[in-house]
Amino acid sequence: MPLLMPLLLFTVYLGLGVLAVGAGLLCAACGGTVGGRSNCVLYAVSRFYYEGGWVLVRKSTHGFWPHFLYTPDGVTISEFRPVPRLTARRHRFPPLIFEGTVHVSTWPPTTGT
Repeated sequence: MPLLMPLLLFTVYLGLGVLAVGAGLLCAACGGTVGGRSNCVLYAVSRFYYEGGWVLVRKSTHGFWPHFLYTPDGVTISEFRPVPRLTARRHRFPPLIFEGTVHVSTWPPTTGT
């Protein structure tokens, strides 16, 4: 019985991931965002589909779920982030589609020295 709950959560989590990647491929025709509304999975997968490069996965800073980023060359990283008013409070699960902006940065970060 103690193993049942983690197994169930993993199955649900995996199923949602497969659906999100499938939706990302379907949304690739619109460039990953529609009117500033999307999510990190749709954005990263659509950019990967059209431009190549890599999709990076890391833990979200807003919860236990993963966050997806896109990099064409391993140095420039772009990601779809929610607008600040959505990040003010923590969510049990992230919204499937939310209003956000594309943030571009470089890796490794420059130190300014």
